[in-house]
Amino acid sequence: MKNIKVLSAVGLISLASSAAMAASGPTLGSLFDASGIQVNGAVAGSFRQNLSVPNPDQAKNAAQVDQALLSINYLPKQGFGAAVDIASGDYNDQSGNVGNPASGTKLSQAYLQYKSGSLTVQGGRFYTAAGYEVFPVVGNLFVSRSATFTGSTVAGAEFKGESSYHTGLRATYAKSEALSLVLGVNDGIYDNLDNQPSVSKDKVIELGLNWKATSDISLNLSVNNGKTGPGGQRQSLYSLVATYSLSKDINFALNYDRGNYDNTESGKWTAVALYGMYDLSDKVKLGVRLENVTQRLESKKGTGGVAGVVSYAAAKNLDIRTEVSDVDVEGPTPRKMQAAVQGVLKF
Repeated sequence: MKNIKVLSAVGLISLASSAAMAASGPTLGSLFDASGIQVNGAVAGSFRQNLSVPNPDQAKNAAQVDQALLSINYLPKQGFGAAVDIASGDYNDQSGNVGNPASGTKLSQAYLQYKSGSLTVQGGRFYTAAGYEVFPVVGNLFVSRSATFTGSTVAGAEFKGESSYHTGLRATYAKSEALSLVLGVNDGIYDNLDNQPSVSKDKVIELGLNWKATSDISLNLSVNNGKTGPGGQRQSLYSLVATYSLSKDINFALNYDRGNYDNTESGKWTAVALYGMYDLSDKVKLGVRLENVTQRLESKKGTGGVAGVVSYAAAKNLDIRTEVSDVDVEGPTPRKMQAAVQGVLKF
């Protein structure tokens, strides 16, 4: 089985390279442009090597299909529309670390939308507005996921981190091109792609603010609070993301999160992640991520991590990423240094 997964991931990257280098032709999305339907997606595969293995149950190395994601949407500037994302692969558990089993195929996003003037209303399942990193692989520069994003997957089930999506109703009002306000009512906060949303009669209130303060500085604030946790316990997640463009080629982002999974001291956690990105050329991008997570637990003092990545655009629709990450986690299942090579084919 292990050899099959290795051959599958290596074959996927090879196939992506061949497809990207082939003669150009109409993309899948262009076939639908006339009708207003947009179809796009990405396939990502990687090979990962644990440079240290503190736990004998952890795989030393593994190849995997990180994510195959297909997005189909019809979202006109005015009136009714809809969007559906279908995802499969090891990243469906959010992290995609060495040795994680595939999580199958999931409906990662599916919602109806109505837009009138400055107001946009969405109902269904939609990606969370919290945090800097996003669920689709193509939306991130790094191969690994931050502990801030993955939560329990990295830190041994001792804090939840950010969610993948919310299920409910979300309204966004664009007061101006620089400022928009968000109000939502959702089933839960910490539901991920492997868990069903809460069926509690109580709901979570979502508040958000997106502000482009200047041409170089943007702020995103997301607040989720409500009684939908286990046994009707209150949950909360406060997330602030600030981005700053020092120049055309140099960009920074700061992600600060504070949450509580079960309204207890042990359920509290805070996380800070700092990102630095540099476009070395049209084809080469460099990135560094520093992060620290603190949980209110006697058994854990915190999680510190650093990751460095080089992304090379081998073709217009193919990126090859090489990353080394080091996450220092105290607890029964620590994860240390890891090297990875990932191919991302976009269509």
